[in-house]
This record gives sequence, C-alpha cells and structure tokens, in this order.
Amino acid sequence: MATCMCASGVSMYRKVASKPVRRSIPPFFTMPPGRAEGVPASARQGVVTCAPRLQRWRRWQTPNMVDDAGEPLWIPAPRRVDASAMERFRARAEAITGGSFADSVALHRWSIDRPEEFWEVLFDWLLPGLERPGAAIGNPGAHPAELQWFGGVTMNVAELILDGRVGELVAGADDPMFVSIDEAGRRRVMSRAEARSMVGAIAAALRAQGVTTGDVVAVWLPNTEVAMLVMLAAASIGAVFSSTSPDFGVDGVLDRFGQIEPKVLVAADGYFYGGRAFDRRPQLAEITAGLPSLERTLVLGFLDPAGPADVDPAEDFWGWVEPHRGVEVTFEQLPF
Repeated sequence: MATCMCASGVSMYRKVASKPVRRSIPPFFTMPPGRAEGVPASARQGVVTCAPRLQRWRRWQTPNMVDDAGEPLWIPAPRRVDASAMERFRARAEAITGGSFADSVALHRWSIDRPEEFWEVLFDWLLPGLERPGAAIGNPGAHPAELQWFGGVTMNVAELILDGRVGELVAGADDPMFVSIDEAGRRRVMSRAEARSMVGAIAAALRAQGVTTGDVVAVWLPNTEVAMLVMLAAASIGAVFSSTSPDFGVDGVLDRFGQIEPKVLVAADGYFYGGRAFDRRPQLAEITAGLPSLERTLVLGFLDPAGPADVDPAEDFWGWVEPHRGVEVTFEQLPF
C-alpha cells in the first residue's frame, strides 16, 4: 500500500481547488484503485476522495481481512467465540434486558439506540464491586461534550487495576502482572502480589514526600514495569501522573513538564537503543535545573542497576523506596 499508515488510520486525499489535501480516516473507508481522481497513481490503493464525491464512499474490506475471492481469512471456532468476553457480555445483556442480541453488530446498535441502558449494564458487568447510585448518564440528550457520566460514583483506577477483576474474571495473586524485556536481554516478571506490594511502598514514599491528591508526579523513564508502578502509586493517592521517554531532549521535556509543575521526578540514568547505551545523566541535570517546582528527583539505574545516581541533587530511586517496604497500599476514592 502506497498510503501512509498511522495510529488513526490510512491517509486520504481530498480534492479541493485542484489541490490534494491529506487527511486521516479509519482504514476501512477505502476506495479501489482508479476511483481516486487527482491522487498520484502510486498512492491510489486504499485512498478515498471526498468533497463532491463524499456520497460515493463505500465500505470495503481491507486486504489483510479477506482473500482474493472476498472470503474471510479466518473465522474463530465456536468454542473460542463462546469463551470470549464479548459473548459473556452479550449473554448477560440479553438476560438483564430481555432483548435479543445475535452478534456484536446487534450489541453496537443497542448501544446507539439505548445508550443509558447499555452503559448501565456494561458498568455493572465490568465493575461489579462498585456502587452506582444513579443513572449512567445524568443528562441524556445533551451534547456529547456535556454529558454527565456515572454521577455519584467514586473509585480509584489503581485499585481496579491491581485487583485485576473484569466482570466475573478475577486474576490470581501469583499471576504475572508485568513482563518487561529490554534490549540488554534482561527479562523481569512481576506477579500481581509483588506489584501491589511495590505500589504500596512507592505510594508511601510519595506520601512521605508530601504528595497529595492533585499534585503531579512525573517520570522520564523507558517503558518498563517501574514506570507502571510509579503511575499506579501516584493514582492510588489521586496524584496526576505524566511521563516521557528518556530519548526526549531537554527542551521537549521542559516544554511538557514545565506546564504541569511536578513535585517529584523519577528518571532513568539512560536507555538502550540499537545495541548502544545512551547515558542521559547530563541531560537530567539540565532538566532538574529547569523545573523549579521539583521537591525530589530520583534516579533509576537502568543502564547500570548498581551504579550511583551521580546527578546532584538526585538520589537513588530504590534507596528512597526501601524504608517504606511492607506498607499496605491505600486508595483515595475519587469522583468518576
């Protein structure tokens, strides 16, 4: 395919005043080659035109979904369908509402035709431990941007994640919660029980630092289990969490974090990429100097777990957490 793939779908061109304009559309809105006038031939496959031809949009299966004969490449076995969360929810919805939902298309139609009922059933099924004192939508019929969702519900997202309960399924304490593998070949597996314990210790350290609901905790870390643990710890307190990767430059980090004024920053000493190690401690010193709101900067030894922080006035992250090991995590209950 000659078009550009991105998170929001494939590119499309719109012919306006004879000038192609690229826009992003879902990948299933496509037009076969030869129907996209004004688009370079190399970019015609999977491109759709709009403006005067808006009414000609046609929904086509993308090439990786069907074969040349238009047949599905794969259909799940009935036993796999029966074991899916979608099927369990479908059966639950039928039992509660008395309706008939033959498939996911029928479920989708129900969610559009009767959104208040749909969201109430879904909420109660996904989050059976939470009390829902009122309707799912407090002001049905309002503009989507002004809808009031689940009034009176209080919860803590970190508690829900750590509990690992979705519908009738409950994760075990020994089940893996995080599996982290880095370019150095290091593989770390953390169970739910271990994660809960670590979140309790990190949250206690944050509280001891004076972090409360509404404060900001930022991390400059690779995508590892530590970033997730800090996020859950911050969320358990009701603090705001923000992150950026350590390959961000100093200006990019300051542009992002400077606006939200973090109280605590957890940063890596560096990262691995393309088989090389990049020491980021000099840049961390600049970032720390550029964030006057910081009360504590902590360094995670990612390149060298045993190495010193060597960034004034930072200190070692695990050394900071250690005195709080064994503290049970508590969760601030916040409005939905």
